[in-house]
Amino acid sequence: MSGEGRSEVAGSFFGAWRYIGSMVDGKPRPDRGENPRGIIHYDPSGHMSVQVAPDKDRNKAGSEPTPATV
Repeated sequence: MSGEGRSEVAGSFFGAWRYIGSMVDGKPRPDRGENPRGIIHYDPSGHMSVQVAPDKDRNKAGSEPTPATV
């Protein structure tokens, strides 16, 4: 795709989008949990970034919070 074509496509997706899940073979990904949350960002030059927080239980290191260190 030429640089000119890329800028047209990038311009139509420019901005931030809410991530609501992804599919594998037509089924939700099991490793993301029932309601994953995240954000997808497209910049005007066509670059993309994504952050996803799975909706699943996490093991904790312990029952007490660790002290703050300075």
